[in-house]
Amino acid sequence: VGGPSVLVIGGGVIGMSVALHLHWRGCDVRLVDRNALGSGVSMMGGGWVAAQGRRNPAQLAFALDSIASYPALLERVGAEAGFRETGSLMLMETPEQIEARRAFLADQKAVPGYDGFEFLTPGELHALEPAIDSPHIAGGTWRARDCQVDPPALVAALAAGLRREGVALAEGALVEGIERGTGGWRVRTTVGDLSADLLVNAAGAQAPEIA
Repeated sequence: VGGPSVLVIGGGVIGMSVALHLHWRGCDVRLVDRNALGSGVSMMGGGWVAAQGRRNPAQLAFALDSIASYPALLERVGAEAGFRETGSLMLMETPEQIEARRAFLADQKAVPGYDGFEFLTPGELHALEPAIDSPHIAGGTWRARDCQVDPPALVAALAAGLRREGVALAEGALVEGIERGTGGWRVRTTVGDLSADLLVNAAGAQAPEIA
């Protein structure tokens, strides 16, 4: 460690991953969370690491990077965390929805590196997933390269990785105020004041309030 000091606010999967990657790049990292690591939305998500439903180009690019990065990250923390290539399906009930989906795909393909998804007929959908058997389904889209991860296993793997790497953690630390000075940042918390050269706000739904 010889790089800048960084304070990461938020111990969900994003905050934990950011803290690990900054630590691996030589930063002096401290992570704070108002509760236990990963105890919020990260533990309860659906686990999709999928690209085909992302409307915002920046989110789509981020999803593609995530799909590509997960294997190396999980290998480094020594866990599989249920990560696998499952593919993803989206269903449409009308021809108009299918046409709108074609326009959506054209917009998505403007993002470099995105290979899109396939359009499937009701029969093809049923062959792929027999539970899809309804006269109300007009068609759907399938992206074979989308993935899924087990959220509780991922949370446990990242938290274990942080502790194994010796990253400073402050759980149960509610952020009460932030001040920026010429020498960096000072953060007031319920466990005391903390300071760092750089600050990362990874507090999820609480990020706007903290900012």
